[in-house]
Amino acid sequence: MMNFDLKKIFEWPFAAQIALLSVSAIILFYIGYLIDLSPMQSQIVANDQQLTDLKQQLQIMLNKQIEIKTEISQLPQLKLLLKGWQQQKFIDDATLPGTLNSILKFGENNQLKFNTFDPGKELKEGDYTKIPVKIQMSGTYDETATFISQVASMKKIVRIGDFSMIKEEPSEAETMNPLTSDDIFNTQLTLEIFKK
Repeated sequence: MMNFDLKKIFEWPFAAQIALLSVSAIILFYIGYLIDLSPMQSQIVANDQQLTDLKQQLQIMLNKQIEIKTEISQLPQLKLLLKGWQQQKFIDDATLPGTLNSILKFGENNQLKFNTFDPGKELKEGDYTKIPVKIQMSGTYDETATFISQVASMKKIVRIGDFSMIKEEPSEAETMNPLTSDDIFNTQLTLEIFKK
């Protein structure tokens, strides 16, 4: 049997030399792969993940673009709707007295007694003008609630604010009795009527 000494490799048979060189080349190739190509493979995996993320972001942006195009196509209809709503809901100088009379009529129909009905100065608020109307009135809880409901249901924009409701001073005999539907309340509130 032949002694395979690495120092005398040139004396080995040719097949053994080729086998040793082949094994050495495979080992060197594997080490080179680990050193050189393995980080590239992890970079490829990271790039694939980034590509997937970018595709998802692109899909989200395309969906938003479709949404925006749909909303833009609806814009003319919304403008017409807004214009009609503004014409119906906002009053003008010609309809202001009629609106104030309607509010007074609601109170009269509900048997409310107006102590104060004071339309204030017009206040500019953006594109619109707000007219505050200070009201002090007296009536039962049901009468007052019906009046407020009717004002809130008007086709014109009227906002109800600064609302307070206090029971009229009872006599000494009434102080011990619970509230009834016939009790009279003093109500103070401010209506804000919006004018274009």
